[in-house]
Amino acid sequence: MLTVKTLETIELADVVAVFNDAFADYFVPFHVDQHYLYRRWRAARVDYKLSAGVFEESQLVGFLVIGIDELHGKRTAYNAATGVVPAYRGKHLVKRMYEAVLPLLQAAGVKQATLEVITQNEIAIKAYTGIGYSIRSTLLCFSGVIKIAIQSAVKLTKTKNIPWERVQKMSSFPNTWEASLVALRIASADYECWYLEEAGNLEAFVIVNPGSGFIGRLGFASGDVDRYGNRLLAEIGKEVPFVKINNVDRRESELIRLLLDTGLENHINQYEMVMDL
Repeated sequence: MLTVKTLETIELADVVAVFNDAFADYFVPFHVDQHYLYRRWRAARVDYKLSAGVFEESQLVGFLVIGIDELHGKRTAYNAATGVVPAYRGKHLVKRMYEAVLPLLQAAGVKQATLEVITQNEIAIKAYTGIGYSIRSTLLCFSGVIKIAIQSAVKLTKTKNIPWERVQKMSSFPNTWEASLVALRIASADYECWYLEEAGNLEAFVIVNPGSGFIGRLGFASGDVDRYGNRLLAEIGKEVPFVKINNVDRRESELIRLLLDTGLENHINQYEMVMDL
């Protein structure tokens, strides 16, 4: 018999095992360890009391992991991960988990829910639409080797002590849940800030994981991508051989052009979906 209950008493190791089973055949296959999910979901502000799992007796077979915080002035629930192991698909378990979680979210004062889903995942999009979500924006993901080289007198300054007050005053991208400054501050042990500065003025910055080349966020003075972008990316390319950046809004045309012109590829896209509660 299948039952749904919250994840607050479930060991993370059990969720990790089911996560890897559920995502083994995904569009972008995942295989993660407990440490990775702990760090990622901590940064996503996950609340396990407001997250759900489906159980066959005591065996977890599906999960809905929810983060809670403010977004655009509204108390928001973010779907950090949803998965069902292959043998239990087709049983509308995502809908059942949402039916269990939505009253809890509303009681907690949540006013909207949001998630990101790969654009080719038609089954998931249909399921989320049936629950009440609608598409708000399209988010582009990029990766590759930076192929530009520019000689500049202004070099990167690198620091583990990220100057949060300075960077938060600058127009920056992406503007999604896991790329927010709140999320990056929680996960700051994984990141460095590399920035260009001239005469004491911050011109451009990137918050990057130097080991993986993952760019969590980047920004430019006055939002001027054209003026500072090539110089910033060229300097980054000297430091890391391969970079990744996710969830750039397709309306950010100047940034997208910069990323493509510097050699990155738009390998997959996601929809940001929202639902009012």
